[in-house]
Amino acid sequence: MQRTKPQKLGQHGQNLEHRLAAYGGEVIITINEFAEKKGSRHVSDQLLRSGSGAGAHYAEARSSQSRRDFIHKVSLAAKEVRESLHWIRVAAHAGLRPHDELRPSIREAEELVAILFACMNTARKNSS
Repeated sequence: MQRTKPQKLGQHGQNLEHRLAAYGGEVIITINEFAEKKGSRHVSDQLLRSGSGAGAHYAEARSSQSRRDFIHKVSLAAKEVRESLHWIRVAAHAGLRPHDELRPSIREAEELVAILFACMNTARKNSS
């Protein structure tokens, strides 16, 4: 097994910020490939807003003024990713894209939600 170097303080946050930006980009690509069906515009608009907003909330959290502010902004990012997950599932069920093509986005959203909640829980523990 290959050993990895210990990451510098803040590097985990930077990696997560980049991952959220990549997720937002994938959301845009996904929306652009939706089938033209009635209702696809509504789903596209909701997914675009929630999928791209998560990274912005997390970027703000990284420069928050207090731990409480950090937790609040990370929770907003988690809510946005969770909402985008809902809209991706709606898109799959509506046949806007084949479910198999959306599976990687669903998996990434689930992982991002878990990471963001772990981030919040760690911050809460450290503030006690």
